[in-house]
Amino acid sequence: MIWPFRHTEPPKQPPIFNFEITCDNCDARHAVTDPDLDAQIQRACTQMDQKMNDLTRDFGIGNGLGTWGYDDDVGMLEFRFPDGGIVETPLSYIGSWFEPRQELLWAWANPHLDPARTEVASHCYDYGDANNHQVLMSQPVWCSLDDAWHLAKLAGTLAEVEGVYSAPIDENLRFFWAIRDPKWRVLQ
Repeated sequence: MIWPFRHTEPPKQPPIFNFEITCDNCDARHAVTDPDLDAQIQRACTQMDQKMNDLTRDFGIGNGLGTWGYDDDVGMLEFRFPDGGIVETPLSYIGSWFEPRQELLWAWANPHLDPARTEVASHCYDYGDANNHQVLMSQPVWCSLDDAWHLAKLAGTLAEVEGVYSAPIDENLRFFWAIRDPKWRVLQ
């Protein structure tokens, strides 16, 4: 039997992102509903996805080839490619996502990070404070990995960076970094 295609209308509202934060009043988890922020996240994802396509085209970042690494002492995130090319960018943390608890921790509140390397996340916090977006000012944010990506892309867009990169640190922890001013390393 052949089933006919059914005409369906696209949703009239953009998808709602699923975030939970801890309420300051009762210390319980509450869902965050913010249609204005949802629309902004959608725009940010579109913009950041295009920027990431450009980074893949121009530098190979995100093409699945090579390795990556970061040096907190030097303050660089680097991408090494099989042909010997190395792209580096100043190290700038956005946050980390912990899989067992489905929890995003913003870099602005991580006491183990150099505050000079959390400026993108701090900019996102300041924007949330100015516009009353609780999810940008709360620690932690409970969400899926997909929604953690959405928040990282929003942070990158607000700070006007060239891209956002994420990679697992171990089987439970993933970091999100901003890509700012990527450059090919000149080999000497």
